[in-house]
Amino acid sequence: LLPGEDGIFETAIYSANPDEWGYIDYTPLEDASALISEDFAEFTALCKTPASEFKPLIDNCAYSLWLNLQETGGGGMFMSGSEKILPMVYDNRVRNGSALAYEQPLYALALSDAKAAMDLAFNDFPQMEKGMLPANVGTGTPCYRAFPPTHGLAVLQTNLSGFEREALQSLYELMATHFEWWRNSHSLHNNEFSYNMREEYGFPNSSFGALTFPLEAPDLYTFMILYSDALTKLADAAGNGKSGEWSDISGRLLKSLLKLWDGTSFTCKNALSGEIFKSQSLLAYLPIALGKRLPSEIIDALSLDLADSDKFLSNYGFRSESKSSVYYDGAVSGRGAVDMSLQMLIIGGLFESGKTELAESAAKKLLTNGIVRDVLIADGAQPPRRPGDEYNPIAAAAMIYIAGILGKEER
Repeated sequence: LLPGEDGIFETAIYSANPDEWGYIDYTPLEDASALISEDFAEFTALCKTPASEFKPLIDNCAYSLWLNLQETGGGGMFMSGSEKILPMVYDNRVRNGSALAYEQPLYALALSDAKAAMDLAFNDFPQMEKGMLPANVGTGTPCYRAFPPTHGLAVLQTNLSGFEREALQSLYELMATHFEWWRNSHSLHNNEFSYNMREEYGFPNSSFGALTFPLEAPDLYTFMILYSDALTKLADAAGNGKSGEWSDISGRLLKSLLKLWDGTSFTCKNALSGEIFKSQSLLAYLPIALGKRLPSEIIDALSLDLADSDKFLSNYGFRSESKSSVYYDGAVSGRGAVDMSLQMLIIGGLFESGKTELAESAAKKLLTNGIVRDVLIADGAQPPRRPGDEYNPIAAAAMIYIAGILGKEER
């Protein structure tokens, strides 16, 4: 837009009604700006309150998250409205990408408003088919395949006191159906779960890919334990008498996870042959997200490795692969770079485990650098800023969530 000789230009923002081609409803720029400002203010009020020193950064992150939130219309699972199409956060709405289902519960962790968080975390459940969820949703046909079931943590960190029992029972039934799908399709033996294929664990570049499948992995057990704990919480809140059953399942899954502990670290196991694999992937350290459900000696051992700058702790956060690993590449997601989605789980887990000093150190490394990017090079200078970096939603959500934890500690 170029101004005239007087230095002034005029422009118009309009929407076209697809049912009446040629119809244009002009909105004065000042009015449009006021409406957008109001909408953004309403969204920021839903976000977690950060530690005071990081508020300017988090305001920018809230903008990045809000920009990629596509309200698809209709009522949410816990809101009024007959349609069951929930809001989704796209991986990059600017270029009209898709919404990744396993990331939606992570976005929900950035919100303090319980109803908004729950709607966002479970936006894909209305499209569940025979217990299977779509891995991503966009303008085209949903893609159905297995992906890490990250929903449990969102339920566990949400206050359910404001929800009607009927709504909680509805969500309970959907989650129980999805858990059963996992049990039917990814469990060869009772109380054991495994990834069937490499594409299912969410980080295709991880060194897990060098192992043989089907694979029992620490991260999958972590997600399933959190999922069963969430069902325990939902069953109790809904008053349906099923909480004890899910608590037992969680306990049995924890025992299965602990069988992968070799005394120094969590291993992986081929579900058919029983072959054991050592791993230096950060995915093998995700059980720290279970907090004090783990024995204290395991928490101590995991934290010792995580705090080691020659292994996982970098100047930007935790590497996705140990620096001592033969697979390490600090510039590649899942192979050593700092992946923002993993920072949420690891740093949050350290706080839950009582490793506050390490958690705060890693959190402040991440936030002080203030780079809103989904993947950071673990060692050395970051590459020049790309235009899309300012609008990366998973990085924004990670920073809001982690700054929110520090804010809670501050208060």
